[in-house]
Amino acid sequence: YTRHQYKDQRTVTTALLTDNLTGSYGADQFTVRSEAGYPVQVGSRFTATPYLNLTYSNLSTNAYNESGGDARTNYSSTSSDSFKTGLGARVSTPVKLESGATLTPELSLAWSHEFMDDQTKTAGSIAVLNDAPQTTLGGKTSRDAALIGVGMTFANQGNLSLSGNYDAEVKSDYVGHTGRLQVRYAF
Repeated sequence: YTRHQYKDQRTVTTALLTDNLTGSYGADQFTVRSEAGYPVQVGSRFTATPYLNLTYSNLSTNAYNESGGDARTNYSSTSSDSFKTGLGARVSTPVKLESGATLTPELSLAWSHEFMDDQTKTAGSIAVLNDAPQTTLGGKTSRDAALIGVGMTFANQGNLSLSGNYDAEVKSDYVGHTGRLQVRYAF
């Protein structure tokens, strides 16, 4: 579960008016993910893990009203769904350090396919147009993506590990970046 908080600010300029509009709203996102993989030893140093994952996500955005002038828009609540599959592999190799700790670099590559919504829709009404309903379609995105990731995990001889990862989702006309740091203590 993720709770999002958004603030928007925009300026509308026409021959008749200039409005500085603002708004704020929230959204709730629920995500369920499942992944299955099987590590395979490749030679004496490398581990390759082919995997398949399934991810469902729903994003529900609250209705909100802009303020600041006659061009303000009153937005309706929206909901969008995503169901993605991922098919790929991770390759890693642990390196023992003189201290006894282990450093494990990892590389991953996968293909992802979106089965549900590939275009967002926003509905609302504009005050200056007597609250006439309007629907705006967002940009359409490709259903297929390459997922590329690199990471490094440092594990001491005890129960502590530190991981850093960078992941990119690459589509035609879109690249998404994600960075993650994780500290883990096993007890």
